[in-house]
Amino acid sequence: MDAGKKKQGVLYIEGNSLFFYPGENNQMVQFAYPQDSVGDLEILNPQKFSEALLLFFQSQKIPPSEILFVFSPTMLFEKESAVDDKREIVQAFLDYVPFDEVLSRSFPMNKKIRTFAINGDFYHILRQIIEKCTCVSAGVVAYTSLVESTPELSQKVDLPLILAKFDTFKQFSLEQITQQQEVSTTTVTNTKPSNKRVFLLLGVFGILVIFLIGMIFFTNQTTQSPAVNTAPRSLPPAISTIPSVIPTVIPTQSSAVAPGKSL
Repeated sequence: MDAGKKKQGVLYIEGNSLFFYPGENNQMVQFAYPQDSVGDLEILNPQKFSEALLLFFQSQKIPPSEILFVFSPTMLFEKESAVDDKREIVQAFLDYVPFDEVLSRSFPMNKKIRTFAINGDFYHILRQIIEKCTCVSAGVVAYTSLVESTPELSQKVDLPLILAKFDTFKQFSLEQITQQQEVSTTTVTNTKPSNKRVFLLLGVFGILVIFLIGMIFFTNQTTQSPAVNTAPRSLPPAISTIPSVIPTVIPTQSSAVAPGKSL
């Protein structure tokens, strides 16, 4: 190896752990993801995951290196299509991939076009962590794309073999493209709206629909109600006649005339 050339390493990513080669004493080392930090091919707790992985790399005393990221078959999506298929077919496949950010690339293989896609956010978090350890990314590849050119890898995952073909396998990187490769391959990074944002927008839309229906219902009820006569009504005239009181004279006993006597 040239004195001025950086060391090279391979980081193999699976669903519940990752493997690095060569680690301390040139052995393959494994890092198991912290509990509840990774699920459904996504990093659920970036801070917890990053702190644990950074501590792992520091404990391995990895010197400044070029690292090739290799995503296992369980961590990626792929599609095979005919060479003359329209671009819309590949795009429909990429729209189906359930990540907010999709890192993808298409390669001509065996007279077909094979498209590989991974979780771009997952890769970018990994890259940020190794950069804190003074390492750099040499590229990110799909494991099944390497099998096409190296059938031995179909039998078992062989990280020393991948390291031996490090420079050859960099051409299959989903992230870095040379000018010559751009002629026959395509790299697509799709940034999709966050699911949380979509749910929030749907909720606001639902509230607006309910409000609109309520307004329409209220308006219909108002137009169908009978008109109310709001003109002031006159009261019947007050009776101003006070009934007259006729005095009644009641004769007293002293003024009564005795029978047979004259006045």
